[in-house]
Amino acid sequence: MFNCVRFAPFNAVTDSREDHIVISPTLNSGITSTCSSFPGRVISQNARGQKLIIFGGGPGGCMLTKRDVMAIIIPVLGLRQEYRRPDRDTHIQVFPNNIRSEFRSLDLLKKYDSTMVEFTSPFDFFSITMPSQSRFVNENSLLYVPRKEGQKIGEFARLSQGDCQGLKKIYPTCARVVCSNPYNITLPEDDAELDPLSLGVATFIEKNATVTRRPRFTRRPTTTRDPELPANNLFADEGTPLDPPFNGLEFWLDPNRQKTN
Repeated sequence: MFNCVRFAPFNAVTDSREDHIVISPTLNSGITSTCSSFPGRVISQNARGQKLIIFGGGPGGCMLTKRDVMAIIIPVLGLRQEYRRPDRDTHIQVFPNNIRSEFRSLDLLKKYDSTMVEFTSPFDFFSITMPSQSRFVNENSLLYVPRKEGQKIGEFARLSQGDCQGLKKIYPTCARVVCSNPYNITLPEDDAELDPLSLGVATFIEKNATVTRRPRFTRRPTTTRDPELPANNLFADEGTPLDPPFNGLEFWLDPNRQKTN
């Protein structure tokens, strides 16, 4: 997905008439209680910059993990929050009374209008938009629980297969992207542990995955271990698109890389 959707630095000279995102720790009023973003493009902003609130620290912050940050940025591309689907009560039970008092007015668990969103796809527990069950709530309580016992919740800083498929519907230029499940991986040993924050080019992935190369001008993610790579050497040298099993948009951000026309 790296070849069809990219985030590039804003240039005040060349991009002044283009719609863009403004990342800020506060709203225009200077006050905010939690990170937030609006799903999709806000046309009414008319090139004045669409506000995206990201800050760290406190219960409302969202910079503890890369997944938390991605969960705020990705909706700008048009994905809605999975836990607010009109049919969510079939899949999860939510606990609005557990939400911290400072967040009650934000209506964080309000369901989307069924006439405004598409929800024909299966509920995606691994979506990057699914928050931690302990997010926004009082200590020793939960925001929601899956109806199905034993159901796992996404924890990797990766787009889920459903996220990838959703973006393909929104962006026709992404039609050729191969969407794979980053949670369907093969480990070298039964007792091996995964590091969800470093899952990347030096970890084992689905055996039959079709893998291309990393973006140019980027470095491999660091890992906590150095496993032996598969015999077919899936992880090639620097090249063009990102490996499809991680569905692109995995934030290979390089602050030294400049926007090119």
